Amino acid sequence: MDSLPYVDLLFKEYLLFRGFTATLQSFNTELDADRCCGFQAEALCELIFGQLLPQCRTSHLMQLLDLLGERLFSRSDGRFEGAVERMQVALIKAALVACVQCGRQDKVGEFFREQGDALLSGPEAGLWRQWAALAFVPSPRKDPAFQAYFSPEWLSLLEVSLRNLLSQALSALPLPAVLRFNSDRLHRRALQQQSPNRQDNHHHQQQEQPVGQQQQPQPPHPQPPRHRHGRTLSLEAWHAIDEDEMAAEEAEEGNEEDGEALGAAMETGEVA
Repeated sequence: MDSLPYVDLLFKEYLLFRGFTATLQSFNTELDADRCCGFQAEALCELIFGQLLPQCRTSHLMQLLDLLGERLFSRSDGRFEGAVERMQVALIKAALVACVQCGRQDKVGEFFREQGDALLSGPEAGLWRQWAALAFVPSPRKDPAFQAYFSPEWLSLLEVSLRNLLSQALSALPLPAVLRFNSDRLHRRALQQQSPNRQDNHHHQQQEQPVGQQQQPQPPHPQPPRHRHGRTLSLEAWHAIDEDEMAAEEAEEGNEEDGEALGAAMETGEVA
C-alpha cells in the first residue's frame, strides 16, 4: 500500500497526457475525499484517535467503520472476523467515553438514537443496554462497569491493537495488478543493487581467508620399498646398485667390441 501515492501520480500523468481533464478533475476530487486514507494504517489511526474521537464525531466514526468493513475486511480471509468485531465494539466504547470526558453527554444520547436499533437487536444487546445508561451515571470514572475505559493506558493499548490489525489486514489484502507491477519493479531494483554487493563481499572474503586455510602443496608420495635377494634396500642403496650395474654393462659391452675386433683381425691375418 505504500505505492499508492506513486501510482496515483502515474494515473494523473496518464490522464493529463490523454487530455482527459474532466476525469482528472474528478479523480483529484475523489482523492481529497478519500476517507480510507489510502489504506494506510498510520493515517487511519491518526484520523480516528486524532480527530474523530476527540471531536466526538461518532456518526463519522460509524461511517468509517462500515466503509472499512466493506472495502477492506470483507476482502480478507475469515481469520480477522472475530478481531474486527471486538475492535468495532472497543472503538464504540472509546467514542462514548470521549463524549463523556468532553462533557457532551448529549452525544451519547444522540448516538443511541441513531444506532440503538441495530445495536440493541444484535448479539451484544445486553452490553449496549448497560452502555446506553452511561450518560446518566453520576461518576462514570468511578463506576466499576466503566472505570477501566477511562484510563489512558486502555486507550493507548486500543490504538496499538487497531494499528496492528489494520497492518495485518492490509498485508493480506490482494493487490490490483497495477500495484503489483510497481511492487515487482521495486523488488527487481533491490535485487539488482544487492547483486554487485554480494560479488564484492565474496571477493573480499577470499582475500581475507587465513593462510592456514589456503590450499597447501601436497608432498610427493614416498616410493615403495624395493627388495633384492630377500632384503629391503633403501632408495640410496638402489641408486648405488643401479650405477654399478650400469658400469658393469658398459664394461661388458666394451669387452665384446674388443673381442669382435680381435676376431676380425685374426681372419684377415693382421695378427701374428
